[in-house]
Amino acid sequence: ALVMYAVFSRAFKDEITDYFVYVICGIVFWSFFNSGILSSINSLQRNSSVLRQMPVDATVFPLSAVLSASVHLALSLVGLLSLLFLLGVRPTISLAFLPVAIVLAAAFTAGVGLLLSPLALFFGDMNEAISLVLGVVIYTTPIFYPVSMLPSALQPVVLNSPLAALLDCFRQPIQHGALPEATVLANAAVSAVFAFGLGWRMFRRYRREIPFHV
Repeated sequence: ALVMYAVFSRAFKDEITDYFVYVICGIVFWSFFNSGILSSINSLQRNSSVLRQMPVDATVFPLSAVLSASVHLALSLVGLLSLLFLLGVRPTISLAFLPVAIVLAAAFTAGVGLLLSPLALFFGDMNEAISLVLGVVIYTTPIFYPVSMLPSALQPVVLNSPLAALLDCFRQPIQHGALPEATVLANAAVSAVFAFGLGWRMFRRYRREIPFHV
């Protein structure tokens, strides 16, 4: 992340006001999403002995993994806001929106984790494939670069992606002291509800098979 910041900061520091804040918000959000997904897809195998020996609802393991990542996200945001305060950035009332952003990000991540964790258990190579996909997705999410640098045909695709909308729910209050636009918030909320609903439904569908694969 530091290498990418050093590279991109030279190119975009004049295009983006407070580029450091722009990037650090992206890094904090991505660290949460990446760790939440990887922890949730490994949670079933990590708790295989419990699943084999006790009648435990397997849903609790990927959800607890995302909950743990959410706590780390909240603590990281506290550290980030403290640092910005020391650097002279004054807090605004819009920061009160951050708990909502955390809930939306956690719901989306939990949904994706619930969807992928049984697949990672059933198919041995899925973990490596998911890690590779995440390595690509980070570059399709505007963490280090402004969307304006992309070709005009790609800009709406990136701006309307769920991860970009969720990221903006953190960036706007922290960097600009404002709430996310209504369309961005609607995108983030719909994406979170849809992802969680789909993940929950698929996980519950295959939950009875899980103890036979751990």
